[in-house]
Amino acid sequence: MRALVASICCLFSSSLLALEAPEAMVPKGVKPGETFYIVFVTAANDIGTFSSVEKLNEIANLEADSSNFKGTDDPNIEWKAMFGHADGTVQTANLFEQADAAIYNLNGDKIADDVADMFDGNLDAPIAYEQSGFQVSSLVLTSFSAEGETVAGGLATADGSCPVGLAGHKGAAWAMSGPSYCGSGKGDERMGALYVVSPLLTAPGEPEVSQQMAVLNFLSNLLPTAAGGKKEDEEQKE
Repeated sequence: MRALVASICCLFSSSLLALEAPEAMVPKGVKPGETFYIVFVTAANDIGTFSSVEKLNEIANLEADSSNFKGTDDPNIEWKAMFGHADGTVQTANLFEQADAAIYNLNGDKIADDVADMFDGNLDAPIAYEQSGFQVSSLVLTSFSAEGETVAGGLATADGSCPVGLAGHKGAAWAMSGPSYCGSGKGDERMGALYVVSPLLTAPGEPEVSQQMAVLNFLSNLLPTAAGGKKEDEEQKE
């Protein structure tokens, strides 16, 4: 019985925490009630390597709000930038709270089946698309590897090497194409774009009853009946 309850809780917890996505943002093939993530690259490529964590996340939302393409400017969506920072902040795999949710770019191409697939060294499709839907091959400030780990000290490392990614690539270069001069501080810094990640989203509409749900419903209906029926039969015999 406990195992059944645990299964039901796991099944529903993710969808309850997910934010309903704008209908236009839902990738083709994603059914109502299914969860997913969206990742895009900023059109702005003049973001400095010495930006603070707060500034990087602020830029992520300003960029999203600058376009209404597929609802990136939805006020309920809080976007996060993806990077490794010198202050110890890492925003990579930990941005994806539901480990088994598929991840898509703004063109609707699936870039990874889940978080493990996202950070296994290669993507299924490049991130490539900025918030207005245009395909780009921007140099992206990352300072993390294709496995999602901070490298070379992270962004804002004075006189350090800041690894950068290439938005048009789906191999390891999407995150780390090579070292790039980070700069010595404000006024002397490397410029680039950012990768931006949505919160967990769910496709709007009534979810279909899956085979797993059908089995759970069947079992949950059987258990009370079986327990009650047995007791009633015993009372009748007495």
